[in-house]
Amino acid sequence: MAAKRFYQMLIVVPYLVGTKDMAADIFTKALDSTPFFHLRGCMLNLDNGPGTRVVLYGQLARMWGKLLARR
Repeated sequence: MAAKRFYQMLIVVPYLVGTKDMAADIFTKALDSTPFFHLRGCMLNLDNGPGTRVVLYGQLARMWGKLLARR
């Protein structure tokens, strides 16, 4: 009721979020791999997906190796 009132008062404007960008769909329906990995990346704030390799160089690679060795 509040959303309807805010819309009538021109305070908010609702808009449709399509299936390909709706992160809640990952929990509510079975998805193919492409939309699944896209939405998972959005939720985890990742810039990579399946088939994308992240390569670390130099000091950052050594620091990452030391971090993994502690586990």
